[in-house]
This record gives sequence, C-alpha cells and structure tokens, in this order.
Amino acid sequence: MAPLTTLVTLLFLSLAAGVPLGDSYKEESVALEFRNALSTGHVGPTLKQVAKELDLRSWVVKESHEMKAADTINLFCPACNIGFGEIIHLVNNGTDPKNIVDKLIILCRTPGFTESFNFTLPVRLQSQLLWVMEHREGLTGKDMCGMMFGGLGCHTKNPDRVWEVTLPDVEKPPVTDPVLPEPGSPVMKILHLADTHYDPDYLPGSNAVCGEKYFCCRAESGPVVHPEDAAGKWGDYRNCDAPKWLLEKLYEHVNNNYEVQLLA
Repeated sequence: MAPLTTLVTLLFLSLAAGVPLGDSYKEESVALEFRNALSTGHVGPTLKQVAKELDLRSWVVKESHEMKAADTINLFCPACNIGFGEIIHLVNNGTDPKNIVDKLIILCRTPGFTESFNFTLPVRLQSQLLWVMEHREGLTGKDMCGMMFGGLGCHTKNPDRVWEVTLPDVEKPPVTDPVLPEPGSPVMKILHLADTHYDPDYLPGSNAVCGEKYFCCRAESGPVVHPEDAAGKWGDYRNCDAPKWLLEKLYEHVNNNYEVQLLA
C-alpha cells in the first residue's frame, strides 16, 4: 500500500472492521457496535462478520497498484471515517486516550476480528494521533482520513483542513553553479546509516515465513515446518527485521576499520 507508511496503514486496518458492506450492514449500526467495542473491548457478531468479509490480512499484503479504486472508495475510506469518528467521539467525551489504545490492542488480539496478525506494535506507535484529536476542535473522522489517506481516494471538504497557497508570479533567479573546493582542501568522512529496521524481538531459529508481511522471526511467529524456514542468527532476508547483535557488530566493524568523523 505504498507510499503510505506501513505503521500508519496497519493502525487504520485495525479499525477497518467498521466498513459497511451492502445493505446488510448499516453505517449507524456498525458505528454503534464499534463504539461499544472501543468502550468494552468486546467485538460483536456484526464486526466479526464484516472483518471476515473484508479480509484484513489481504489489505496488509497488497500494494497500492493491486488495489482497485472501487475497493478504496467502498471499503477503506468508509472504514477509516467510521473508525476515526468513533475514536474522536470517545476522546471528546472525556475517555482517557490510554484506555482507547488499550482497547484497540484488545480488539487486535480478538479471534475472528483480525486473526493472528500482530497489530499491537503499530497501534502503540500511532497512539500520538490521539493527542491531535484532543487538541483540534471540530475534527471529524472524514477530516483525519482525508488528510492522511488522500492517495487512497479519501477526501475532506472542510476548508479548515484543505487550502491552497497562491505563489507570486515572479521570475526565477538564475542558477549559479556552486564553487568546488580547491584540491587538497580539508575533507570529512561521514557515514550515514538509515533504515536499520531493528527488531528487539528477533529470535534465531524462529519461523521466517510466518505468512505475515512484517513481523516474522519472532517467538510468536508459529512453528518452523521446514528447516530452511528457520531464521538465521545474523538476520534473514525474508519478512524479518534486524537483530540487535547484527547492528552491534556493524557499528563495531565501522569503528575498527574506518576513520569516520561523523556517524549520521
């Protein structure tokens, strides 16, 4: 579902069981049941059935070019609007944001709702969105979804959220090529390390092909059916992030073998 960040996507997929599908699911009843689920941690039969028909796992593993426009409009955006709308309702009525996060995690773990997919970490990481809801008056679910998921076809017409900046019609200044340093000028060696993808729960020998897109190679990743499915000690090229000791050895190697003045 690129270019959306994975963690944001997972959070909203954890809300996506509120999608109305056809005449058998009315937005009002689904919203009410979702509100009750956020308050009690209990998932009712309607939400379970909708989650089953929506197939949340398939939304996680699909890329944006695989998703049809109709799917986006009819499934994701209404789901997002309802989910955020109910969370905003609870926040505006004084519910402690921490309790909302805890209830979301309970919902994520509920059998028949999101199956076994691990939504817990993404929900915790995106809990700062609740601060935005607390400190912005008049915010709606449609506003949140339109601002964050415009690329998926979600929109908001709220003039406080959507605006244009008119740039002055002036001539661009001429391009001036930078002056290169003289030969022999002082230099600085900089090593930039990005996207290390550290996983504190990485476990060697665990299942590296667990069927989940991001969180394999952990104790909860299920049984290892074939020997070649086991995660390696120094990391794995499959659906896993990097273990701590791999990164430690990387930094140690850099420190011992390169004269780096700045590590960024």
